Amino acid sequence: MLLTKEIMDELKGIFVARSVQRVGENESHTEYFFNDSIDEGLKEKFRDLGMEVDDYHYSWLAFCLDDYASKLKDYVGKSVEDIPFDEINDSILSDLEPDVYTHELLQWLSSNLNRMGYVDEVLVDEFEYLTKENRNLSYLLMVGQLREMSEVYEIGFQFVQWFLETRDN
Repeated sequence: MLLTKEIMDELKGIFVARSVQRVGENESHTEYFFNDSIDEGLKEKFRDLGMEVDDYHYSWLAFCLDDYASKLKDYVGKSVEDIPFDEINDSILSDLEPDVYTHELLQWLSSNLNRMGYVDEVLVDEFEYLTKENRNLSYLLMVGQLREMSEVYEIGFQFVQWFLETRDN
């Protein structure tokens, strides 16, 4: 199967951004949702790959699919079998950056108590490498967030490959 612009547009359109203002809040913020027009099977595939219903996961997956579509534009008109998925995945992962503001990191951490596990893992895995410069809570939160983000992006990578392979059928 040849990669087309229509397939890339479909991939980018799985998630949509909406401005949301919750009751009692003064400002609106952007949240990501599954596009209402997508097939239920696509949502189910994300769940099968391990995605949780979580605002951070939705936004990271939307960014992942957008990043992937940007990288795929160089392969429009080429066979899906000729796409170097591993190379694209590595390129996208190397560009990931966690939040840098403490407020945002603490919001991420407090949004799901299981996220503390990512920070604990960083402390255990990297304790001997912590130096005076990075021996602080902000560093642990950033690396913990980056670990979770990488896991979510891996789900996005698996989804993209499945998505392109199934378009062949």
